[in-house]
Amino acid sequence: VPTHLAPTTINVQGKVPLHNHQSRQDPIGSPKVPLQGLRLKLFSVGRPEVIEQKAEGAFVKDQIGEFNEGHSWIIPKALLPELPPELRIYVGCATQLYGDLEPIHLIKIHFTSGKVSLLRYDDFSKETPLLVQRIKIKLRELEVDFFEYGGEYEPLPLSQKQHYCNSF
Repeated sequence: VPTHLAPTTINVQGKVPLHNHQSRQDPIGSPKVPLQGLRLKLFSVGRPEVIEQKAEGAFVKDQIGEFNEGHSWIIPKALLPELPPELRIYVGCATQLYGDLEPIHLIKIHFTSGKVSLLRYDDFSKETPLLVQRIKIKLRELEVDFFEYGGEYEPLPLSQKQHYCNSF
């Protein structure tokens, strides 16, 4: 990725309210979970070793995406519902800063930097799609950087698309 791209940065300030209920509908899929259990999962995603361990376990199980030990895991958006709860929470926090994932094709989960990158391609049905937008969400800083490709910055081809197209 060219390092000379100047991102458009948005700084997001605000707090997510915690409610004082004894139990809540679990956003991860279970009908009812004690609030303390949800808090433990939520706060565990701030620990890089948890993110990497859960990503590695899911990669070994599913063999989908591109796993870069010690750095990141790039997955197709469609795999998101199948991920361990901690990874869904981690990506979910990023989507709270960004918004709807509808136009996104791939998600890059960074293990140690507290970032999630969203990758959008021109036409994912092509043999070699071209990257047209990369959104880098910096969870620790509550910032979102947008990188556009095309025109001045040539779109990057997706090599080894087959890593992202396995059925699951």
